[in-house]
Amino acid sequence: MLIRISDKKHIFAILFYSILKLMKKFIIIITSLLLTACVTQKEALLLPDYITYNATFKMLWNDISAEAGNKRSLKNYTPSNNVVQNYSLFQQDGKYIVSGFLFADATFSVRDFEKTGGALVDYGNGQYTFRIPINRLDKMLHIKGITRIELGNKSNLKINRL
Repeated sequence: MLIRISDKKHIFAILFYSILKLMKKFIIIITSLLLTACVTQKEALLLPDYITYNATFKMLWNDISAEAGNKRSLKNYTPSNNVVQNYSLFQQDGKYIVSGFLFADATFSVRDFEKTGGALVDYGNGQYTFRIPINRLDKMLHIKGITRIELGNKSNLKINRL
């Protein structure tokens, strides 16, 4: 059986059209997956990259993020007993409080910090200790002028008695 040249062109056109349709579906699927990933990442609690953090603060943030899920805010967050014990959180007026060290540049405003519900002790040269309710911690991260945040490590003293 002989195939005419016009039939070969027709078969090639059908094949080419089918491949284009598959490529279009593939591109749509890949694009939708990428967009979904971008949206999910924006909704998660992320640390701003213009502030540096010590390892203890990063561990706290990772634990909070895992417990809070992919929420945009910590407004209704209550820490687990594990987080309270591991990071030495304490309760004050029914709120769990985080305390640590904060370093800031000249653009930092103590008033802006206090608006978040936190308190500071100023040691000069842009060095502070802070206390803030854990459910306001995400608001603190967006205050202009903060350059570094550190949390202390929990210590367990073992005293030998004589």
